[in-house]
Amino acid sequence: PGTGDRRQQATAADLNVTLDVTIEEAATAEKVTAMFPDGRKVAVKLPAYVEDGQTIRLKGQGEQGPGQPGDALVKIHLRRHLRYRI
Repeated sequence: PGTGDRRQQATAADLNVTLDVTIEEAATAEKVTAMFPDGRKVAVKLPAYVEDGQTIRLKGQGEQGPGQPGDALVKIHLRRHLRYRI
């Protein structure tokens, strides 16, 4: 009993991405599209009251490799608005 192979699978690297978001997109907590360095387009659901510099983790959307894929860490950058300040 207990002779099974219990090696852990390696997890691929996390992927860090910065996403520019308008104040209007942030205020309505809508989905926006992030372009990843490998060419993938991924829909990111913005949480309510998202803040500049906040990081959203997308599990399994990072680097692909043997074993488990890494996570994508999407850092939010709120674009300046001509009329409003945050």
